[in-house]
Amino acid sequence: MKSRYLTVLVLATALAGPVSVARAASDEAPADTIERGAQLVIDGLRAFFASIPQYEPPEVLPNGDIIIRRVKPDAPKQDEKKDGDDGNKGLKL
Repeated sequence: MKSRYLTVLVLATALAGPVSVARAASDEAPADTIERGAQLVIDGLRAFFASIPQYEPPEVLPNGDIIIRRVKPDAPKQDEKKDGDDGNKGLKL
């Protein structure tokens, strides 16, 4: 459902961009108009890629199972280690 809203947002941005650019075209240089349009497309793509689920690196358990966990948006990043966490997951070598 979330991806449907994002798709609508990207589509609306893509369709609304040329309208706002056309209004501003009368007092802007063509290069500025192109730059503004490109920035709108880039912003839409950033929003799209940010909505794609992120995953942690795979963990291999001692019994051979492989676990790939989805990263929660409010979870600390991989670089931020908790106290006492040595950062090793899965098999110990």
